[in-house]
Amino acid sequence: TLKKMIALASLDTEHSKPGTDLQMEITIEAIRLKANVKVGTLPFFNPARKTATPV
Repeated sequence: TLKKMIALASLDTEHSKPGTDLQMEITIEAIRLKANVKVGTLPFFNPARKTATPV
């Protein structure tokens, strides 16, 4: 596991620079909360094994 929450969002160009701090609204069990988030770079997860092992 990554031990981090990951979210995908559509952003305006002026807010899309990696490292930009933003706030987003999340809903957990019908309760709306605000979370501080940071724009990441792609790929945000790069697994060591990318393809299936050959037989």
